[in-house]
Amino acid sequence: LRYEYALEALGLNKFKLAEKTLRALQTTLPDNWLIPYSLAGAYLANNKTTDALKLLKQLHADHPNQYAITVQYARTLLRNKEAKVALTLLEPFQTRYKLDSIYLQLLSKSYGKSNLLYKAFTTRARLFALNGLYAQAITQLQIAIKHTKNTFEQGEIRRQITQYENALKEQASF
Repeated sequence: LRYEYALEALGLNKFKLAEKTLRALQTTLPDNWLIPYSLAGAYLANNKTTDALKLLKQLHADHPNQYAITVQYARTLLRNKEAKVALTLLEPFQTRYKLDSIYLQLLSKSYGKSNLLYKAFTTRARLFALNGLYAQAITQLQIAIKHTKNTFEQGEIRRQITQYENALKEQASF
């Protein structure tokens, strides 16, 4: 009941009240990861990014495969201009979340802020393609090819462009 009260306080923008309630619950229910996860959200709402990062770092260490924690931690790292650290969290999950638009957006943004533009644009292309926006995906790949001198990567981009062009033609025939 107190957890629901804290979530309601968050929803009503009563961030300090939510934070106070969640801190009290954290001591009462130390094994429930949702409490510190929500507390990190309250910290962020109260502009306590350092506190949120500390809490999310520990949560991620305790629950490294928990999607919600990984995403929130990566978002908070990006917010704190720590894109390269965010990449260390996100990159290992590329196969598992290759069809997840939230994950792909975070990964693309992390690559971009880390100045890994080839990877940022190819990831963004996957995101567009995932949503059936093949023309936009092709545009992203055309930009990506300008950001790599690696002939293998260029060949992969050309292959993807052809694949998306075929998908675009097929889409147009419907």
